[in-house]
Amino acid sequence: MASLVHKHNSYYAVFSINRRHKWIRIGKVDKKQARKVLKQLELDFTKGKLNLSPTKNILLYDYLNEYLKFSKTNKARNTYRLELGIANNLKSFYGNIMLTELNNKSIEDYKSERVSKGLKPNSTNRELMIIR
Repeated sequence: MASLVHKHNSYYAVFSINRRHKWIRIGKVDKKQARKVLKQLELDFTKGKLNLSPTKNILLYDYLNEYLKFSKTNKARNTYRLELGIANNLKSFYGNIMLTELNNKSIEDYKSERVSKGLKPNSTNRELMIIR
């Protein structure tokens, strides 16, 4: 559930939630005391007492629409047009999925499809900078 990490003379409890790490500082104590605190934190987590909310579930379309608003106001017109085309490519390939569902395999599938259509690998990596 959680792991104990010793870093910079302090112990930390590290919880993994939806592939994200939440760190809670235990403090400068000995290892035995840190393990006791970790067990108590795990108990509190299972009871819902710890406020470690998981990451938000955001749809790809919503994310891309917000990004394109940002791009339109903060970037050059040609860059916005380029990113609009990239967003349309991403939407047509993935559909309206949750961002948490994107994994290495799905990204590699996207890259291989774009390369098979004649795009260079560097160009596909630049396209993926939008969702990074």
